[in-house]
Amino acid sequence: MRDPSANWEAIAATHPYFGVLTDPRFLGNPDSDSLAEFFRTGDADAKFLLTLIERHTGTKPGRRLLDFGCGVGRLSLAFARRGRDVIGIDVSSTMRTLATQHRDAMQLTSASFIDDIAALPDGAFDVAVSLIVFQHIPVERGEELLRHLLRKLAPNGTAALHFTFARPGGRLRRLARKLRGSWPWLHRTLQILQRDPLRLPYMEMNEYDRTRILRIFASEGLRSMHIEPTDHGGMSGGIVVAIRCAQNDAELR
Repeated sequence: MRDPSANWEAIAATHPYFGVLTDPRFLGNPDSDSLAEFFRTGDADAKFLLTLIERHTGTKPGRRLLDFGCGVGRLSLAFARRGRDVIGIDVSSTMRTLATQHRDAMQLTSASFIDDIAALPDGAFDVAVSLIVFQHIPVERGEELLRHLLRKLAPNGTAALHFTFARPGGRLRRLARKLRGSWPWLHRTLQILQRDPLRLPYMEMNEYDRTRILRIFASEGLRSMHIEPTDHGGMSGGIVVAIRCAQNDAELR
């Protein structure tokens, strides 16, 4: 199987915005109107996530924010415009470079972009967000990253993290997806047969177990968990909203 991070770098080299939002308007290098619309979707989603956090944790989201899977800065820059100090994390250097260019063009100084969550200290953030990202990470690795991500939250820090829980299709379709992801030559052959004009690397779509995800949140000291249902093209999932226990509460666990 090809390294998923290599796949994302290949996607970023040709269709970085489409890789974030799979809408034909964002293929290649979008024109100025399409690019403005792309970032407007980030504004809407950032507002939604902040409202969701406040509604279900009873806490106003703090200033220091971690955006996991930031891509070209669609969400990170929207949060920066709302007065947050933002660190965006993404495996693709091309995505991070574009995010930095957009930040500079927007004259924002409170956002920066890195590639490794391990470089950040535990307990350093008030908010952690991630939207339509974990589904692209193999489950075992994703669960490991989730634990690291939650540990970056300070006491009373809040999270709003999206996961896909189910995709349509039976066992045969699941097997076909697994083979396509494991064998790049098969994926390329099917693209040729299907006359796919984009010929992008395989974009993984993984399903997470809801119960396991909630257990990880709980084991890392988060509470007041709420799952906001989502449906992206028939893929059902949810945004898990939670708050980290205060330090003295966590010590009692």
